Amino acid sequence: MKAFANKSDKRIDVSWYDAEKNVFTLYDAADLYGLAMISTTTNFEGKTIKLGANIALNSGTPSASWKSSNYRQWNAIGYTSPTYDSNVHFKGTFDGQGHTISGLYMNTAKRYVGLFAVTANESKIQNLRLVNSYITS
Repeated sequence: MKAFANKSDKRIDVSWYDAEKNVFTLYDAADLYGLAMISTTTNFEGKTIKLGANIALNSGTPSASWKSSNYRQWNAIGYTSPTYDSNVHFKGTFDGQGHTISGLYMNTAKRYVGLFAVTANESKIQNLRLVNSYITS
């Protein structure tokens, strides 16, 4: 059974996370949204996040219509405060293991956008494809 971040949003799963462990495998959009949420307070230094499957965050084909649609907004991995003075840089390893993330949607005025908002020099992002997505700031 999955444990969710809050009972009202069953689309964010954090049950995979245990601060005592060093390797985590994410299998679906709920897991990936959980990573983004946890990364607002945790930098994952010395830890490895792996994808165990292709993950679709939204379905459909990106086009100009994405600007006005009701797609689920992505909150990037890593945290930047509104004043950019208390950032949490992702410091771990993110290994896509050859998998694909699709349908990432960001239509925001935030300064740092993408799958990752902020990363540290020691972070490693590898073996990943990001396709059919819409990102604008």
